[in-house]
Amino acid sequence: MLPHNKQSLERFRNHYNAWVKDACLYSMDGGENDVLRIIREEWDPVHHVDLWCGSCRAKMLVYAFEMMDKEATQAAPPVETTVVKIKLNNPAE
Repeated sequence: MLPHNKQSLERFRNHYNAWVKDACLYSMDGGENDVLRIIREEWDPVHHVDLWCGSCRAKMLVYAFEMMDKEATQAAPPVETTVVKIKLNNPAE
């Protein structure tokens, strides 16, 4: 995902969280167009949404964040853990 698209989408993370948690969709003050642009650039060039439809905008928001979060988890390199044993000197012994 392009960094500027990720940054633009993250501006609406609180809208997504509010929808998922409380089923409340707040006004995005025109941000719907940005979200739609990002979806078209990143995942689906022919994606269509009726911006006058509240549930359609909510579905679009959920789709965008699920795709972004899915990409982020797939792109993360596996974490390698190394265990180091250390012998401590105990002066009481």
